[in-house]
Amino acid sequence: MHELTAQYLIRGVVAMAAAMAPVACVSRTAHDGQPAAPAPESEQAWRSLIDERLSQWSDPLGSDTAWHVENDTIVAAEGAGEWLATNDRFADFELVLEFSLGPGANSGVGICAHDSGDPRYGGYEIQLVNSQGEAPSLRNGGAVFDIRAASVMAMRPPETWNSLRVRLQGDVLNVWLNESPIHADVTLPPTALRDPFAATDDGGRLSLQHSGRGVQFRDIRVRDLSPERPSVFSVDGAHEARRSLER
Repeated sequence: MHELTAQYLIRGVVAMAAAMAPVACVSRTAHDGQPAAPAPESEQAWRSLIDERLSQWSDPLGSDTAWHVENDTIVAAEGAGEWLATNDRFADFELVLEFSLGPGANSGVGICAHDSGDPRYGGYEIQLVNSQGEAPSLRNGGAVFDIRAASVMAMRPPETWNSLRVRLQGDVLNVWLNESPIHADVTLPPTALRDPFAATDDGGRLSLQHSGRGVQFRDIRVRDLSPERPSVFSVDGAHEARRSLER
């Protein structure tokens, strides 16, 4: 009877600990209306998405020759192409990359994208287009395509390298273009899914748009920002409690 009582007490500790464990994701925000600074790089491991064989990517709607790697840079071949999509899905994440656009290029970075990589079927696109010197709009450089214009026009001239940082936690988006904050704590609307297979519970693909006009990407890295559920229950402590009760 004494042993049974100890077992019930231990089960109660486990149940109470599970109920107390927080689930919510806590994000860093600034108080001046600007997005919080990116977290120190030591907090999470960065993962490179570039190798010679593009082994972490696929081109579901295009051809095997639409993209290739030169000098650690992903290059869009001349001619028509589609979206190059990661094989893995990402929910809460931070993505950094550099890109260069030739004259007349119109490209983009897809996030939470459909399996095809094309955000038109579910997901969002950060618009990359030569629009330096123009006013921000829903389809100009840095915009969340057809959803939200960038706060400032930070695109550089054609054939120069730009840096892009995208951080998504839940439905809150922060984007920096050439170190300028262009989207600060933006709550994204639900995606307009036009494909019954677009809805998933584990995020979506990251993708790169091909335009065949000098589009290049390099130094592409991503890190997982999914919240870990902290444990307030110690197995060793439970064993010690049981031993104390059994004495």
